[in-house]
Amino acid sequence: MAESSLKMNGPPRVVKAKSMGPLLRIMGSKGIDGDGTEFEVNDVDPFLLCDFVCMEGTLLPKPPFCAHPHAGTAVASILCEGIPMRAWDNVGGFEKEKLFPGGVYVVCSGRGCVHDEGSDPVNLDKPSSAPFGLPGGDRVAKQFRFFQLWFDAGHIHRDELPFASSQVVQPHQVPMMNGEAMRLRLLLGRYADQCGVDVPPTVLHGALLPLTGQGLLQIPAGSQGFLFVMGRSAHVTVLGGGYDVGVHEELLLPVRDKGYDILIEVKITEGDHSPESVRADDALEVLLGFGPPSGKPFYKLLGYGGALVASSEEKVRALMKEYEQDPRKFGVKADAEAADSSIFGLQGGYKDPLDGKGECQRVNPEEPAPKARFFEVEKGPYEPKGKGKGK
Repeated sequence: MAESSLKMNGPPRVVKAKSMGPLLRIMGSKGIDGDGTEFEVNDVDPFLLCDFVCMEGTLLPKPPFCAHPHAGTAVASILCEGIPMRAWDNVGGFEKEKLFPGGVYVVCSGRGCVHDEGSDPVNLDKPSSAPFGLPGGDRVAKQFRFFQLWFDAGHIHRDELPFASSQVVQPHQVPMMNGEAMRLRLLLGRYADQCGVDVPPTVLHGALLPLTGQGLLQIPAGSQGFLFVMGRSAHVTVLGGGYDVGVHEELLLPVRDKGYDILIEVKITEGDHSPESVRADDALEVLLGFGPPSGKPFYKLLGYGGALVASSEEKVRALMKEYEQDPRKFGVKADAEAADSSIFGLQGGYKDPLDGKGECQRVNPEEPAPKARFFEVEKGPYEPKGKGKGK
């Protein structure tokens, strides 16, 4: 069964993100074998999945997803707040630059790669000060806030998938647009004659201050998307209707033949203080994503903590077979060397050829467990503890 990415032609609607511990699922769906977690919003074509991790404290004790495979999709890791991260993949190894809060790491997985995002062991005792949380602001981190967003960068339905590529964009490299009340950071795509990471969809992170301010955004003709709210509840006026969108809720934005405006205001409640007393921490923040939908079906297989996506069941199962035959060389050119992955316990999942149930896959299950980067895994012979979770 294919997951169908269809155009949203109805009115906007509000949906609450699904809580999964420290992780909130904004959109996502099961794989074609029925694995994974069902959610009210399967996808918002061209976006396939969006997760938001929000935890007190600046260092995530264990990387959000562990080393895991991708194919077909592009993946954006958006670090809003917390300790810097150091990305790795089996094609190029460790990224030369750390990802600092306010920046974005993008990997276009193409025909396949294994990647990992872990907290970098730098200044772990001193939370970094960087432009995160409130875009353009500068304050000390209080939380770990992180988005992972999967989307179609135009590769899924190609006859020949490209080899994987990645880039790290630092906070100072992210285009910024300041209005009277709303500040915007352009993370992906194009908006208002500016360009972020050059991929088809557009993703903006914005903040609205003061309480009495208004933010005006535009959705272009032929695009659809979503608006996710953080920090404070919002009142959104769009397409002739008014919508109250609470914290950690999203407003689904339909496709139209003509472009349209979105007016965002803070939803004033009885307990709100005067605008003069509002701090940056109290800002209404939004993540807005939009792009032209392909309207084409895609097929997704979950496993090993990640997901492989292709334009047909035959193709996606072939990708999974290729991964299982040699995870360390997955997606690497035939005449190239894969990056050293010996320090990683690759994330096990629904389809683990070694034991079918494990949480950390081993090439040789008889060997002692390796020490995964920046966090401890069990030592001694590997003993599966139950079914691992794919995304």
